[in-house]
Amino acid sequence: MNLNSLSCATKLIPISEVILLPDETDTRDIKTIAQWCIDYLCNPHTDLGRSGVVCPFSPTSMKKETFWITEVKTKGMTEDKIKKHILNLLNLFLDKEPRTGDSTQFKTIVSIWSDISPEENIARLHHEMKPLFLRNGLMLGEFFNLCSKGGLRNPNFKPLRSPVPLLVVREMLEFDIAFLSESKEHVSEYIRKYGEKGFIAIEKMLNNKKIELGEKQISVLKSFL
Repeated sequence: MNLNSLSCATKLIPISEVILLPDETDTRDIKTIAQWCIDYLCNPHTDLGRSGVVCPFSPTSMKKETFWITEVKTKGMTEDKIKKHILNLLNLFLDKEPRTGDSTQFKTIVSIWSDISPEENIARLHHEMKPLFLRNGLMLGEFFNLCSKGGLRNPNFKPLRSPVPLLVVREMLEFDIAFLSESKEHVSEYIRKYGEKGFIAIEKMLNNKKIELGEKQISVLKSFL
């Protein structure tokens, strides 16, 4: 199975089209997640620790029709094939318009992995595949029902919990240093993309009293200054 054949087989559907799909058994998960993206990502949350919606970029991404959803069925797949499907998301993202300019920051692919079992496997796959995305200037995020990662401003808030396992691809942005600060390798990829602006962002992050960084994160960031 090569990536070209995977790209042809994988269908990215704009969220505006997903919500119009008929209510059938084979559309249940994709429609559920589309509605969850609208209801959760595009609205404020009392435990978020800041004003505004949970994901500031999602409403604009949806308006621009650059918020896509796809579903990957993994039953019977080897882990190698599953990883190829994850890597295929990277290629699909890079191939999708817009490819240049400020609007690339609003591109988002939400991929559904509802038959990954146990669901915590999505976290392991995310950890193993994330470096490939960072190397291409992209972020790979994981969501699942029991995700224990806390929020930046409220560690008791669990922002990465979703009804079914998800992997989300978007462009790496300057503020993402907050999400990459636990690994020197990840920060190195961030600096490779942003250069001097990246070092400035690190200093700002270390001085941001509203963001709760752990000792390891602080140590990693300081090592780059």
